[in-house]
Amino acid sequence: MAYILGITGGLSAGKTSAAQCLVSDKSHIIEVDELARPLIQPGSVCYEKLIEKFGKQICASDGSIIRQRLANAAFATPQKAHYLNEIFSNPLTEAIKLEIMQARMKRAQLVVVVAAIMFEQGWDKLCHGVLNISAPESIRIERAIRKGLSEMDVIRRLASQLGEKERMNKANWTIYTQQTIDDLCKKINKLSVENKWL
Repeated sequence: MAYILGITGGLSAGKTSAAQCLVSDKSHIIEVDELARPLIQPGSVCYEKLIEKFGKQICASDGSIIRQRLANAAFATPQKAHYLNEIFSNPLTEAIKLEIMQARMKRAQLVVVVAAIMFEQGWDKLCHGVLNISAPESIRIERAIRKGLSEMDVIRRLASQLGEKERMNKANWTIYTQQTIDDLCKKINKLSVENKWL
């Protein structure tokens, strides 16, 4: 039976880098952000609900949703972020379950579910354990701005996520972002051996 590991962390904490440390022919990585992409295509149930909730201003002239515009609208207030999460909750949960099932059919020994809002959406219940990736807020803000977000965007997104202390309390393990990817991978691989993830 595959071990299902959740990887979570705040905005720009290093979740994807952490998951990359566990890539092997025995593992299967599920990036929940990627699963959301098909759900915003015109004609989907989520698409209709997003237009209804956030208006046509989130769309390009061809009707497709521009992710940055959706993010700007959805993270304007914590209440709007809650609406966004509500719209995606069931479809994403089903998509994650399907991915886990497919990974098991391929005989993956480790399935890694990467999601920022792991606990908020209850996806931790699909996992055997959850690893929290942590980094000081100042570093996370700096990284997010380097990726192209404005400081206001970052502050709004942080306000819509669980606080670091609460995330640490809910997670089984917490690893602080290391100086280099190699250092991060050493820490994660040590945890993997100790807990028999692979």
